[in-house]
Amino acid sequence: MTTTEAYFQSIYRKRSFEAQANYESLMISKKYYQRWQNLMQNRIDNSARLLNARWEAGDINTSDYLIALSQRADGLHSGIQLEKQFRLSEIAFIWSMGQLSKFKI
Repeated sequence: MTTTEAYFQSIYRKRSFEAQANYESLMISKKYYQRWQNLMQNRIDNSARLLNARWEAGDINTSDYLIALSQRADGLHSGIQLEKQFRLSEIAFIWSMGQLSKFKI
């Protein structure tokens, strides 16, 4: 094996390992994001309506309402962060594969 071939093989192995690591990271990020989506399915809109209805009816006081709104916002923020991590992992994987065209994971 020539020096050039050995160099090519080392670069190929390195990129293969990087692509595999990026793929595994992508699959983990996707799993967590999908779990969050399944957990929050239908809850996002329903929780806002229920919370507003309970507050307007006087079932909860304003401070409890604001605390619940803050907790709801935290849950939505977590979902945004999970989606962001998933999309960044997707980009890293596609980049490591050298794919310029769009493909579906």
